[in-house]
Amino acid sequence: MSLPQKLIVAIHDLHPWGGQDKSNLEILYHLNSTLPMDLHTFSFIDQRSWPQARHIRYSSPASKPAVLKLLYFTLTSYLKLQRFGTSARRKQNRVLIQTTGTACAIADVVQVQFIHKTWSQILKEYNVSESENPLKNLYYSLLSTYNILSEELFFSPKKKYIAISHSIKKELIEHFDIPANNIETIYHGVDTDYFFPYKRDIKSTEVRRDVRQQLGLKDSDIALLHVGALNNRKGIFNSIKTLSYLKKQGISNAYLVAVGDGDKKEIRALAARENVSDEIKIISHSKSVRDYYWASDVFFFPSIYEPFGLVILEALACGMPCAISGHAGATELIINNENGVILQNIFDPESMAQELDPLLKDSQFRERLSHGALQTAQNRRWDLVAAEYLAFYATLFD
Repeated sequence: MSLPQKLIVAIHDLHPWGGQDKSNLEILYHLNSTLPMDLHTFSFIDQRSWPQARHIRYSSPASKPAVLKLLYFTLTSYLKLQRFGTSARRKQNRVLIQTTGTACAIADVVQVQFIHKTWSQILKEYNVSESENPLKNLYYSLLSTYNILSEELFFSPKKKYIAISHSIKKELIEHFDIPANNIETIYHGVDTDYFFPYKRDIKSTEVRRDVRQQLGLKDSDIALLHVGALNNRKGIFNSIKTLSYLKKQGISNAYLVAVGDGDKKEIRALAARENVSDEIKIISHSKSVRDYYWASDVFFFPSIYEPFGLVILEALACGMPCAISGHAGATELIINNENGVILQNIFDPESMAQELDPLLKDSQFRERLSHGALQTAQNRRWDLVAAEYLAFYATLFD
């Protein structure tokens, strides 16, 4: 297999928090045993040994507003990476430059985890906003405009692309006329040594018991888990409305555990209006998110736009029955009612409540989904994902 002699990665941040940053960290870590690499980033946080990695640290003179920081990285990385010459010269020298999204203008391979143009169209099509807060919406609109312009400038048909789902591949073709044979779809992975069912050992079973006690949950209660930003795109507001319908249907033992940061004031206000304040447990972003997978019973994620959804794969690895949006790229790994439930209408909370009903009432159904979930996760270990990246890189140097 013919591989590059050096991989140069331009990406804003590498750390184990947040779906995009965490997935890149894991992919690159598993590649580093094979490939020497230079990491051009603002931050690089990991406790493991990277035997062939060199960190080129960036420091922005302004961190807010975010658009200034993004623009600084784009300009600075462009100046630094110009020294590697044209794409033809890089190929001759067996140097491969990879960026995520529009972080850098110079790239041979662009890994795409999100398309802002698609998200902007969804907001208009479904007449929804990113936040319940008007000032936040203004900020998001300005940031979105910058990102969309960057996509138009940087997503060139001449480059190669790694799409994290077939839905992203389709969007690249439709929005930017990228040839289909220039795009490789490689799904994300999961650390199945870290994410596993709580029933596997006594310690994790005790963690489940302790966390549920802290949350005030009884053994008979069913905890619906949300992990991710607490905003409209992730579906948290429709989750609250769904919980309200479950309560109206006479299901009194359902609770929503929301782990993440975001529009907490708006969430509490909506919960009060829907009369489910006591049924919602809000947890600030936690570095021990696995504890909440173990403590919960169903992963409920009606995201409006989710190019993949790393948290879905983590939930599957923990053996959790998952009820997830059909707008999530991870559903490409799901067979409905075998290893998860694909929600048919995420904009209709009453319909979602009906779809959740058998998951809440039928423990055997949950157990069957759990078994299928574990098999799916085992096929997406990070070492297997890294092997797929290496196989793709080899095609670039044939």
